[in-house]
Amino acid sequence: MNIQEILSIPRLPVRARVVVEGFLAGQHRSPYHGFSVQFSEHRPYTPGDDLRFLDWKVYARRERLYVKRFEEETNLRAYLLLDVSGSMAFGTKWEVARTLAAALAYLLHLQRDAVALWTFPDRVAHPPRTGRLHLQRIFGSLDSLHPEGPPDLSTFREALQAMRSRSLVVWITDGLMPPEAFLEGVKLSRTARRDVLVFQVLDRDEFRFPFRGSLRFVDLETGEAVEGVAEALKTAYEARLEAHLQHLRDALLSFGVEHTLLSTEGTFLPALLALLHHRKRWF
Repeated sequence: MNIQEILSIPRLPVRARVVVEGFLAGQHRSPYHGFSVQFSEHRPYTPGDDLRFLDWKVYARRERLYVKRFEEETNLRAYLLLDVSGSMAFGTKWEVARTLAAALAYLLHLQRDAVALWTFPDRVAHPPRTGRLHLQRIFGSLDSLHPEGPPDLSTFREALQAMRSRSLVVWITDGLMPPEAFLEGVKLSRTARRDVLVFQVLDRDEFRFPFRGSLRFVDLETGEAVEGVAEALKTAYEARLEAHLQHLRDALLSFGVEHTLLSTEGTFLPALLALLHHRKRWF
């Protein structure tokens, strides 16, 4: 399903499940690679069970055959950093961004990874944890958030102190902000053996600039307005957007950070593939 079809589903948790389960169903190889296992419990042996997991010490005590059961687990911590600034309210961009965050959280939950949700500006912070209740709290926050205000990263340095090393950091943003502050935040999150992904979400109209005639364009974060004829502004807008995107791509590449650009008329597939690819690096 493409993104717009996914957005037609009213409930966010259902969207997340549809995205992830459809993705997993389409994979030829299991995405569950790299798990460590820990002993969970015994169960009685039944014909056909793998004999390697028979517990002979228990047999010596009870003279009955029991099989060891194991529980899959990982120790990866993943931090989802979600942009809730005003520019995210344009078109369907916010719906795409929060659906992506919910889908990634659900996928990490299935992998038994500890997942955190932080937003910037600093309004929501769920520390990295596992479990269904924690996932439901993340879904609840994503349901209640509304994008507004400037993309303030001033508290990010403090947040980094609570972020573990050896973790995966995922930025979800439109990247439409002064690049210096954003790139500095990404660069800082890359330190201490952290792997970093940047998913940049743009509305299809931000790529196409389909506007016509005399219009008044209002900045969703500052309220600043610009009036002009759309056809006359189109060429300059496209050139500035491409220059901005190229600057971000080049800078992120120099940091060793993978950058994935998503359109609201595309699919979530590139983001999910990137997440699993980077996750497997840890195991």
